[in-house]
Amino acid sequence: MSRRTTTVFLSALLLAALPASTVAQDATTDEAPMWAASTKKDAFDVAAFGDGFVLVGGERRKPTGKIWLSPDGVSWSRVSEGKLFDGVGLRRVTTFGDGIVALGTQGRRLVALHSPDGRTWTKSTVDRVQKGMDLFPQAVTDGPAGLVAVASMIAQDFAGQRFYASDDGRTWRQIDPPSDTAPGMFVTLESTDDEYLAVARPMFTPGTELLWRSPDAMSWETFDGPAEGTIHDLAIGADGSYVGVGADASGFLPAIWHADELGSWEKVYDSPSMKETEERLDVVAAGGPGFLAGGSTSACPLQASRYCPSASILASADGLQWEALGVEDGVPGPLHDTAPQAIAFNGQSTAVVAWHEDRPMEVWTIPSDR
Repeated sequence: MSRRTTTVFLSALLLAALPASTVAQDATTDEAPMWAASTKKDAFDVAAFGDGFVLVGGERRKPTGKIWLSPDGVSWSRVSEGKLFDGVGLRRVTTFGDGIVALGTQGRRLVALHSPDGRTWTKSTVDRVQKGMDLFPQAVTDGPAGLVAVASMIAQDFAGQRFYASDDGRTWRQIDPPSDTAPGMFVTLESTDDEYLAVARPMFTPGTELLWRSPDAMSWETFDGPAEGTIHDLAIGADGSYVGVGADASGFLPAIWHADELGSWEKVYDSPSMKETEERLDVVAAGGPGFLAGGSTSACPLQASRYCPSASILASADGLQWEALGVEDGVPGPLHDTAPQAIAFNGQSTAVVAWHEDRPMEVWTIPSDR
């Protein structure tokens, strides 16, 4: 899932917002421009596909895979494949030279759904675990040596991970992880034309071997993270610069770092409040002419006893200067108990999968400057 002056970015969002979209707002005027919003129950991940997007997800309790296609991020059509999606919960999707591949679970199996065009799909088994265990896809990307994915194995008294590779999205093989002793769980895979990047989050103890790079997904080496803090997600800009989002030295409060070269990080954003239970940044991606980051922030940072998490949406044209976006900038609302979960850019528009605590998932589409 590879991702891609601040005043220009914000102006583009405002000027190009679609007037036809209709969603509830916290407090705004009729003249306020709005991002397009579409309810997509059980959506989970999104990727650019051609000039449009592909969206995947599925119910959790009675798994049924769901796939939607869109030519523009505004209008969506649900793909119907009969019984092929039965029992499948899709969680990750990416596109590559041979089409689309989506990863999910079906019972104790990790499965891959492949399509050359988004309409016709075939299913294959990537891996299987023993009874009492579950296997969940964490990330998938397409890079210089083909597709690479990582999945987590979870049991009552065990947690582990496996890495996989594929040339065509249909046949998969298990490959060695970057490290058997890395003190974290890999949650992000990114790639450029030249290499793969893998990001692990610390589990129970802090660790230094959390960021890895490889030209072929076979031989890996570490690169340095920020001196004070931990990166949770990573994006690569159109100019080749890097943006990492995660937590500062406390481990709880959000921060953003920028680097022209991997390992040379400069902190460019700090948490706006000290309410550790509500502040976090989980996802960042290249989008529009810059970057978009998302997570959760406190809507009442000075009220220590009140719980009021709200969507945190940060935009930057260059990865250095960041500005928070709200309803007044066209973001669909209400934003309480809401957080961006996945972001994709198709060269024209940015699609955001928005998680809600008590409402169905939505897809927000941000038109770029034309």
